[in-house]
Order: sequence, then structure tokens, then C-alpha cells
Amino acid sequence: MPCRRPISPVTSIASLAIAALAMAACADTKKLFGRPDLADMAGNQPLSYRALSTIPKKPDLPPQEMRDEAVQALTADRAATAQAADRLRNESVTPPEPPPPLGQVFQ
Repeated sequence: MPCRRPISPVTSIASLAIAALAMAACADTKKLFGRPDLADMAGNQPLSYRALSTIPKKPDLPPQEMRDEAVQALTADRAATAQAADRLRNESVTPPEPPPPLGQVFQ
């Protein structure tokens, strides 16, 4: 009776992957991974679209003063951020000490 070699883990994982791929090929991939059909979503009813007359009108713009204040606040924030970035770039950095040699670590 010949001696049988055990199956390696790589072979068993590859076999499972091939089996999963074969089963996925037979499945309805539109329902698994894709967008559902519009007919399924509408319950086989014809699609109805919203009447344009029911869409609300565009809101009015805020007053010019309020918009100017927002622009000034955003400009000030941008300037403060640029100053902070410059401060960080110009700051000196002390590198950490190198680790001890491996011989000293494992003694």
C-alpha cells in the first residue's frame, strides 16, 4: 500500500478558492455585486418622475454684509493656518537617540 502524503495548507486553500470561484460563476452576480434592476425596484410598475412644479425655488442669497464677513473670517483662518505651518517648518527637530546594539539588548 503506497504511503499517502498529507495535503499542504496552500493546496487546500487553493482548492477552496477554486471551488468558491466556480460557485460564484454560476450565481446571479447582478444581485450579488451589481446594481439591482430598476424593474425589480419599482415592483414591475412603470417609473414615475417627480413633477418639476413641485420642486421648491432656489433660496435667496444671504445679505452682502454676511457674505463679506464669512469671506473675511475664512481669509483670517487661512492666514493663521499658513503662519502655523511656517512655524512648524522652521522649528528645529531633535532626532531620537539610536537604539543600543543588539548584543547589549539580549544579554
